Amino acid sequence: MSSFSYIITDTNGTTVRTLGPEVSNVKISTVLPGGCAECAFRIYENTTSVPDYLGFNYKLVILDDLGIFWVGRLDDFSTNVDGANGEYWDIVARGMGINLDDQMYTATATGKPTDPYDAAGVNTSTIVSDVIANL
Repeated sequence: MSSFSYIITDTNGTTVRTLGPEVSNVKISTVLPGGCAECAFRIYENTTSVPDYLGFNYKLVILDDLGIFWVGRLDDFSTNVDGANGEYWDIVARGMGINLDDQMYTATATGKPTDPYDAAGVNTSTIVSDVIANL
C-alpha cells in the first residue's frame, strides 16, 4: 500500500510542514488536459489560531512511493467542530489544471521582423500579462 506525504512550502520555497497520517478525508481531482485540479483534506487540530503551515499561495506537494503525485497552491481554509473528534481545519488546494480554460488565441505575423506577433489584434505581451495575472 502506498503512503503519502504532504509537503507545504511557503512563498519563498521553504518547507513549513510535512504532514502524513494526520491528514484525513482526502479528495483529489485532476483534469485533462491540465493535470492537477483540486485537493481537499482535513486536519484535526486546535482552531484558536491559524497554524504556521496555512498561508495563501503556499505550495502543496503530495508525494507517494514513486515521487510527486499532485502539486498545487493552498487556496481556502475553514474550521469546524466534530462532536466525536474535536476541532478541525478543512483545507483546499488548487492545481495548475484548474486555472486552464479554453481561450483560443490565433497568432499571425505582420511580416516585419520588428513587429510583435498578435492574436486577434492583441499584442502578445498583453496576452502573456493576462495569463500571468490570472494564474
